[in-house]
Amino acid sequence: MANQQTRAPQERSRVNLDEPYEVQFWMIDFGCTEQQLRDAVQEHGDTVEKLRAVLKRQPAATIVEWD
Repeated sequence: MANQQTRAPQERSRVNLDEPYEVQFWMIDFGCTEQQLRDAVQEHGDTVEKLRAVLKRQPAATIVEWD
């Protein structure tokens, strides 16, 4: 069984906030907090290309260590 914490999204061009493992994946990939990710998706949509450009301009998020 795959570890959900390290599983990559099936759809790499869109962010799915309904799947916790995807939220975690994109937080790490974008270097942002969950709230920053959710705010960006709400404001700019769920396409990875757009979110990468938007989140790249934000201050770096605090690194979160996962158990």
